[in-house]
Amino acid sequence: MVWSLRLATFAVAILPGAAQIDCTQSTLTLTAPAQASSAISSCGTPVNGVTTLKNSLSINFTAVAPKVSFDPIDTIDGDIYINVYRYTYFCEGEPATCPNHPTKESVIAAAPNFSSSTLRNITGRIRVECIAHQIPAAPIPIGLPSRRLKRQETVTTADPITFDFPKLEIMDNLYATGPLDGIYANLGPSYNPVNIDATRVSDLKVDMVNSSGLYFYDNLPPRGGKASIISTATEINSTIEMWNNTGLGTISLPKLGYTRMFSIHDNPDLETLESSVTSMQYMNLTKNGPKTALFLDQLHTIGEGQREWWPYKSNHGSYLTGLAAINLPALKKTIGPTSDLRFTSNSIPDLQLSMLNSVNGSFIIEDNESLFDIGLARLQTIHADLTVSGNPRLLNFTANVLKTAASIFMAGDFTNVEFFSLESESVNFELSGAPSMDCSWFDDHFLARS
Repeated sequence: MVWSLRLATFAVAILPGAAQIDCTQSTLTLTAPAQASSAISSCGTPVNGVTTLKNSLSINFTAVAPKVSFDPIDTIDGDIYINVYRYTYFCEGEPATCPNHPTKESVIAAAPNFSSSTLRNITGRIRVECIAHQIPAAPIPIGLPSRRLKRQETVTTADPITFDFPKLEIMDNLYATGPLDGIYANLGPSYNPVNIDATRVSDLKVDMVNSSGLYFYDNLPPRGGKASIISTATEINSTIEMWNNTGLGTISLPKLGYTRMFSIHDNPDLETLESSVTSMQYMNLTKNGPKTALFLDQLHTIGEGQREWWPYKSNHGSYLTGLAAINLPALKKTIGPTSDLRFTSNSIPDLQLSMLNSVNGSFIIEDNESLFDIGLARLQTIHADLTVSGNPRLLNFTANVLKTAASIFMAGDFTNVEFFSLESESVNFELSGAPSMDCSWFDDHFLARS
């Protein structure tokens, strides 16, 4: 009871109430929900049926924050800065009045919920930051019942901060940082990037049609369980990049059709990565958790294609390392001037690429300790090198419709290798296998030409 009273007193002391809004200021500072409504109604300028707010907003709700609607605003000509507050209470009294001293309790003020059915344009950006405050709690008076305090820090989880802007078309970016617990963003057909870093988000949901980028990095373990990311974007025409996120367990992109760069790396707790993406220019999946399973069931093309764009034009192909399962059942080809396909140091038992027809670059399968089966039923062309080595359990390798490759290097304990359609005059070939391997076909086709 003592701490609850202190929280209320602190909040009331710093909230000025619904003060008069000065619409001539370039940035309107709002510390109470009533001020938000006042700013929208007083400072919005209607022209030809379209209402524009020609101010940036700095929103500092330090108490429980209700829903805030930006209706009927069409355009905010500026930025939106939002501060979400975390309070840490600690007791500074004598042991008799502060049991188990010292003790801390952290409480996140309820995250605000922003919505609008009319907002289409934000000329600046949305920036969300969680600000920490340490507040001394009064000692428990002698003679009153003592609250039994825990030695470890306890945390009250807040609701996610929410942005529900289904008609948003223009925004510089959405950037969130600090120990937030959840973020939900419905950004409509916005083409602008979303950046989330250094949070404790356990649930990130980003609904949008298109975006120029989705970035999630340097986030901390959530309180309880693992974090998950779900985005319903259909196209991300620049980059999906997620790295160095402890506690991130699941990434799901169920409606994605295209992205230029797909880079997921250094997430030590990642277990599931799934997407409906059908084509991409570049894929980097490396240094994630040892249980990471990849499901790209609709991916059919990797490489440059017709969407070449600086600064990524030198990055093509795919690098898949450290995965426990790889599912690419629809992959048909890599395209572009050079588009490699590399599977290295994975713990996968098998690699089934039954639809793969051509690799417009190097095809490398190396150092996969558990790999014992490969399916390449339709592979016909490798424009650069085929390298298969360092896979101690791989004894059988067949690619009987492969016709051309610049060179082939194979080293291992193979007992059976078959390339019965290979045009021997077009390839440099080096093979080493088990002593029991039958090499007569290779002797007939490669030794005969020397």
